Amino acid sequence: MFDSQPLRGFPIGLRRVAVYLRKSREDRDAEQKALQQGGEYDTLARHRSTLLEIAGRQNYTVRKIHAEVVSGESIDGRPQMVQLLAAIERGDYDAVLCMAIDRLGRGDMRDQGRILAAFKQSQTLIVTPDKVYDLDDEMDEEMTEFRAFMSRKEYQIIRKRLERGRHQSIRQGKFVYPRAPYGYVRGDDSVLQIHPEQAKIVRLIFGWYLAGLGPTMIAHRLTTLCVPSPLGKSMWWPEQLVFMLRNPIYRGQIRHGHQQRNRVKKKPTEIYEGLHEGIIETDVFERVQAVIGRPTTPGPKRPKNPLRGLIRCAFCGRPYQYMPAKYRNVERLHCDTPGCAGGSLNIAALEDIILDRLSRIYANLTVEPEQAPLDRSGIEAIEMEIDQVTQELAQIDLQRNNAFDLLERGIYTVSVFEERQRVLSDRQREIGDRIPALEHDRETQIRLLNERLSWIPTFVRVLDLYRDLTHPDEKNELLRELVDYAVIRKEKSARSFNLELHLRLPVGGETSAAKR
Repeated sequence: MFDSQPLRGFPIGLRRVAVYLRKSREDRDAEQKALQQGGEYDTLARHRSTLLEIAGRQNYTVRKIHAEVVSGESIDGRPQMVQLLAAIERGDYDAVLCMAIDRLGRGDMRDQGRILAAFKQSQTLIVTPDKVYDLDDEMDEEMTEFRAFMSRKEYQIIRKRLERGRHQSIRQGKFVYPRAPYGYVRGDDSVLQIHPEQAKIVRLIFGWYLAGLGPTMIAHRLTTLCVPSPLGKSMWWPEQLVFMLRNPIYRGQIRHGHQQRNRVKKKPTEIYEGLHEGIIETDVFERVQAVIGRPTTPGPKRPKNPLRGLIRCAFCGRPYQYMPAKYRNVERLHCDTPGCAGGSLNIAALEDIILDRLSRIYANLTVEPEQAPLDRSGIEAIEMEIDQVTQELAQIDLQRNNAFDLLERGIYTVSVFEERQRVLSDRQREIGDRIPALEHDRETQIRLLNERLSWIPTFVRVLDLYRDLTHPDEKNELLRELVDYAVIRKEKSARSFNLELHLRLPVGGETSAAKR
């Protein structure tokens, strides 16, 4: 299939090779231009063909092709790169084929350092159509770092130019963000157009809020009415509604700079008049801001929850919330997620169940004097196996020495001697590889036993002190010494429930879980 000669300077016959494909911004612009002109331009297909041709010439075995469909600014935003880096760090590949160094990443210094460190530590080659980079070679390492530096500077210049252009468009009243806000659709020249059906929902939300309904009640009502959320889901969340109620887009303005998640010193949010038509009248919007921004009057101090942050709902995964005693005769926990099937529980009864579960775990954890030898049985079994393997190695050494005597006495021919030496050498290597694994298992068992015994005082302290404490915060702090979290599966109409208790106690190297 490949008639061309192998490339000079490129390794031949690599058996563990990966291909990484990613579009650059220029590639996406070229594809868009070709589409507008009625043509077709598939960047990834062209690059795949080029790199596979190199693999065919050099007789490489391609194990996997990582084609990046999305193009995030960081490694975490590129799932294929995350998979590739994990495989490189495990040493799965001898080389990675890509079109250029900057295709691997040209984000910030942390991302580039992580990529180059993974290739260097695993001794994985980077193969491009122009050159092979071996980061164990000082010249290649310096050239790679220089190319990565220049690529990063080019990327920063492009980002600044795009940001200036985007900011200028926002100043003109255009909406340049990727997703149109709920109630609008993107029109021509980045000017928002009102979505009639969604605009009705937006007006209802603002009206309900001014009528006294809070975000949680509004979210529950919209979910009950089966109105699709801004993300197209069946369930609305109070946080979505607070974001909408504060967004000046609905009175015809555009804000810029309000999402600065990773900045320590945040820049002030800028608001500009938009070219789009507002859904909410200005006076209505300002009345909502006056209400939503008004500090609430603190109510009577209520008792805190001793299980705060420890109980999660099995249906939605969110923490159970405290329900004051005024709603019922006893204090309870309940799942307040709109539309969730999770029910409520008596706090005092749940405390009793958790303590009973901890008591039973403690009973299995402690070791009676007559059972102490059994508790070390696993460690002793591994030590016996290590002794047997060591004795077998000594026996193999004796057999190899005897083979020399048998060869000198003429009992073994040369071919028989060589075969016997090969079999004994393979057996010696196989047994020798087992000893480090067995020693590691022994150390692990000793560590787990010591950790297990070290947790006994913690169990004693929690079980002895918990019921005598009166302040919920003190109970919560004490319980967290043992319990990581607990998962409750209880439907609203059911009386019984399932409790899955996750402890901080290591059992077999993992967090333990017990079910009711």
